Amino acid sequence: MNDSTLTYIGHMSFLWRTSTGTQVLIDPFQQPDSGSWFVMEYPITDADAVLVTHDHFDHNAIDRVSPDARVANGPGEVDLEGIRVLGLEDQHTPSRRGIIIPNVIFVIETGGIRYCHLGDNRYDIPAETLAQIGEVDVLIVTVDDSAHLHSFEETARLIAAVGPKVVIPSHYFIEGVTDVASTLLPITNWLSEQENVRMVGDSAISLDADALPDDREVWVFEAALAP
Repeated sequence: MNDSTLTYIGHMSFLWRTSTGTQVLIDPFQQPDSGSWFVMEYPITDADAVLVTHDHFDHNAIDRVSPDARVANGPGEVDLEGIRVLGLEDQHTPSRRGIIIPNVIFVIETGGIRYCHLGDNRYDIPAETLAQIGEVDVLIVTVDDSAHLHSFEETARLIAAVGPKVVIPSHYFIEGVTDVASTLLPITNWLSEQENVRMVGDSAISLDADALPDDREVWVFEAALAP
C-alpha cells in the first residue's frame, strides 16, 4: 500500500515517514534567547530532510536534527524517495512593529496525499500563491484561544481559501510541552466552534488517500513529546 505516516511532535513540528522509510521533519523548536516557551528540550531526531518555515526559535532548531539531513529553509523543490516538497515564500503574520518577516509555506506530497504546512504565515495569502499551493488534502494551521497569530475569523478565512479535506491545528498550549510563560492557550474554545472534530488519540497516523474524509474534518493529534 502506498501509505505514509504523519507524526505530530509538538508545537508546529511534524514528521512524515514514507512507505520506503524516507523521513522529513518540519520546524523543530528550541527556547528563546531569554524566557521560556517550552518545558522540555527537543530530542535529537533522525531525518533525511528538515524544513524550516522561518527563522524564529520555535521553528528553527536544526541542530536537533541528524547532521546529514538536507536543510530546506527557502523556496524551491526537494525530491526524495517517496516524497516531494515544494517551498513557496510568502510573509509571516504581520509583526506588531510592522516588520515584514519572510515565511515559507511548504507543500509536502507523499502517499497520494498533499499536505500544506503554513508555518506562521499571514492568513490573507495572495491569489498567486494560493494558485501555486494548488489542491490540498491536509492543512496544518496555527491557532490557539489567545489568538496569538490569527483571530478565529482569520483562521476560518484561511481554511476556506485553501479548501482542505482535513485541518490539523498546531502552535497552541500543550501540557507537558508548552510553558505557560509563552502566553499560548489551548484550543478548547476554537474546537467548540468547529464541526466534524476527530480526536485522533495518538501522535501518529498512517494514511493513504482513501482514508481522507468526504466532508471536511478537524483532526486533533496528541503530541509525541507530551508525557
